[in-house]
Amino acid sequence: MKNRVKHKILFTILAYLSINFFSFSQDKTKIEASTGVLTKVDSLEGLLKKSNDTSQVIILYKLTGEYNRSNPEMAIQYGQEGLKLAEKLEFKKGISKCLNNMGIVHFYQGNFEKAMENWLEALRIRENIADKKGIASCLNNIGNIYSSQGDIINAIDYYQQSLKIDQELGNKKGIATSLYNMGEQYRMQGKYEEAMSNYRHSLKISEELKDESGISLNLIGIGNVYKNQGDYEKAIDYLRQSLKINEGTGDKQRIAVSLHNIGEIYSKLGSYDKAIEYNKTSLALSKEIGYKNLMKYIFQDISEIYSKQSQYKQAYEYYRLYSEIKDTLFNEEKSKEIGKLEAKHEFETAEIERKRKLEELTRIESEQKSRRDNLQYSGILIFLVVLLIAITFSGRLALPIRLAEGTVFFTFLLLFEFLLVYLDPYVDNWTNGEPAYKLAINAGLAGLIFPLHSFFETKLKRRIKKE
Repeated sequence: MKNRVKHKILFTILAYLSINFFSFSQDKTKIEASTGVLTKVDSLEGLLKKSNDTSQVIILYKLTGEYNRSNPEMAIQYGQEGLKLAEKLEFKKGISKCLNNMGIVHFYQGNFEKAMENWLEALRIRENIADKKGIASCLNNIGNIYSSQGDIINAIDYYQQSLKIDQELGNKKGIATSLYNMGEQYRMQGKYEEAMSNYRHSLKISEELKDESGISLNLIGIGNVYKNQGDYEKAIDYLRQSLKINEGTGDKQRIAVSLHNIGEIYSKLGSYDKAIEYNKTSLALSKEIGYKNLMKYIFQDISEIYSKQSQYKQAYEYYRLYSEIKDTLFNEEKSKEIGKLEAKHEFETAEIERKRKLEELTRIESEQKSRRDNLQYSGILIFLVVLLIAITFSGRLALPIRLAEGTVFFTFLLLFEFLLVYLDPYVDNWTNGEPAYKLAINAGLAGLIFPLHSFFETKLKRRIKKE
C-alpha cells in the first residue's frame, strides 16, 4: 500500500514536469546557471514594447510560459494581459494559448480546479478552430490532472486520445510526451516492462529531436523504475544523468525533482544523512520557485527519515508542514469541482454537436423541399402554358360559347392561384406578414390578371363566331 502511495506521489511530481515538456520545449528558456539571467525573457520583454495587436498577444503568452516555473505571479499577469488583448482582437488561437499557459501555472501551484477550467475552455476553442495540435496538448494536460488524483483509467484515456491525434499529425514531440505519461501509469500499476518500453521509446524520440527537456524527464522515469525494482545503483546512475542535463540548462524544477529522487534512494539504502542533505537542497530550490507540490512530498520524506532516526521532534515538525501544505493543495471538494467542470464541457460539446446535426438535417430537408416545390411549380407552369396554347387554337373548333368562357375562366383562375402560392413567401417577406399589405398586393395581382382574362375571352369568342 505504501509503495502504491509513493508511486502516486512520484507521478504527481512528474506530471508537473511533463506538462512543461509538452507545452514549452520549443520556447524553452535557457537560464544561465551562475547568474540566473533569463536571456529569452529579456529578449521577449524587449520585443513586447515594440509590438502591437496579435504579435503582442503571442509575446505575452510566450512570457507566461517562460515565467511559469520561476515567477508564477508574473506568469499569470502576462497571461491575463494576453487573454484580455486576444479577446479584444477576437484572436481565438491567442485566447486558447493564454488559457493553456495560465492553466499550467495554476497546475504547478496545485490549483487543479482553476487549471482544469482553463484547459477545458482552451480545448473548446481549439476544437472550434480545428487546432488539432492544440487539442492534443489540452488532452494531455487534462490527463495529468486525473493522474494527480490517482484516476489512472481516465488519465490513460486522455493520453491515448492525445497520442492518436499526434500520430495522425506526425507530431513527434507530442508522441514522446504521451508515451512518457502512459509509461508513468504503467509504473504506478507495477507494470514495469510496459513502463520501461514506453520510457525508452519516448527517450529515443527525444534524442532524435535533441530535446534535452524530454531526455531528462525520461531518464528520471527509467531511474524510478529501477528504484521501484530495488536496483538502486542503476536508479542513481539514471537520475544523476538527468540531474547533469538539468544543471546544464539551469532547470531548477527538474533539478529539485532529481535531488529529491536521489535523496529517496539514499533513505532506502539507510544513508539517512545523505538523504536529508539531498532533500533539504531540493526543498530550498522548491521554495525559491514556489513548487508547492514537491515541497509537500519532501516534507513527508524528511519527516519519515527523522522518525527512523528517532528524532521525533523534528519528525513531528516536518509532518506538520506536510499536513498544512497538503490541505491547501487538494481535497475531495476540489476533486468534485473538477468532475463538474468536465461534465459541463462534455455537455456543451454534445450540445454543439446536437445543434450542428440539427442544422445539417434542417438544411437537407430545406433543399429537398425546395427541389420538390420547384418540380411542382415547373409542372404547373408547363400545364398552364399548354392550356393557354390550347385555348389560343381552340377558336378553330366549333366550341359552345359557354364552354369557351368556362375554359378561359378556369385557366386564369388556376394561373392566379399559382401566382399566389409561388409569390407568397416573397410577399410575406416584403410585407413582414402584415395582412393589409398582403391583401393589397394580392388585389393588385388580381387587377393585372382580370384584363388579361378579358382579352383572351373576347378574342376566343370572336374566333368562334367567325368559324
